[in-house]
Amino acid sequence: AEEARRKGHDVFGGTVEEFARERGDAPGFDVIVAQHVLEHIVDLASFVATTRRLLAPGGKLCLCVPNFSSKLRRALPQSWSWYQVPAHVYHFTLPSLSRLLDKAGLHVDQSFENGGDSLFLLMTGMNTLSSKAPRQMQKAPSLALRWGVRPVSRVLRSYFHLGDDELMVVASEQKH
Repeated sequence: AEEARRKGHDVFGGTVEEFARERGDAPGFDVIVAQHVLEHIVDLASFVATTRRLLAPGGKLCLCVPNFSSKLRRALPQSWSWYQVPAHVYHFTLPSLSRLLDKAGLHVDQSFENGGDSLFLLMTGMNTLSSKAPRQMQKAPSLALRWGVRPVSRVLRSYFHLGDDELMVVASEQKH
């Protein structure tokens, strides 16, 4: 954030609710994107209601979350690397995400599924081979691990188009 500010960008650090209080929550954004944010939010209703107020008329809310209905999660429930409690407070399916948005007056216009990135797949593989339950990474990966991820990433890249571990929805205000 500091580097972006030094380059002259307008950066806000905080919650969407704090942003709305500080900058005013009058509608104005054509698109709001929350990429892997919602699963970390404790007060989902407040987050979604605030983002709705921040949208301009006809604006879109784009959410991307781990897909709890994914085939890989069902096949390897103890190894699925996006099962990161307590960092991930909630897990979503398309129906549960649709209900949350509906309660805030938003309608899912489109939904997409895709596979996770290579780090997600590697962590799921490591969790499967490990005797320990899935856990969050406590420290940054080593240089050797980061270099090892690159060739494996090239091999696993097609999974992004074939898998269903990420769920993305595009929502807008419900028509009355």
